[in-house]
Amino acid sequence: MLDALHYNAIATACDALAVGLPVLTLCGTSMASRSGESLLRAAGVPELVAPDQEAYVEQAVQLASGPEPLAGYRRTLATRSGPLFDTAGRVRELENAFLQMWRQHEQRH
Repeated sequence: MLDALHYNAIATACDALAVGLPVLTLCGTSMASRSGESLLRAAGVPELVAPDQEAYVEQAVQLASGPEPLAGYRRTLATRSGPLFDTAGRVRELENAFLQMWRQHEQRH
C-alpha cells in the first residue's frame, strides 16, 4: 500500500498491516504526515519509511518490480511481533495508567 504523502492513512494503514499488507510511507513534518512512520516502526518494518520523495518513488518501484520484495515484508508482518500487534500489552499499560490515576485521586482526598 502506498501511503498518502501529506495526510497519512491511520486506520487503513493499521488494517493493511494487520492482514500482512506492507505499507510504504514518507517521513513527514506534521503530526498527520508522521503517523504512518510511527505505525511502521511499531510494526517492526521501519525500512518502509522513505526519508524523502525520491527514495519513496524508488522504493515503490522496487516493491512493485516483482513478488519477492513484498514476500519478505509479508512474512515479517505475519509474525505480528512488533509492539503495534501487542494488544494485550497495550491493555495492561492502559489498566496501569487507570490504576495510577485512581491512586493519585485517592491521595488527594
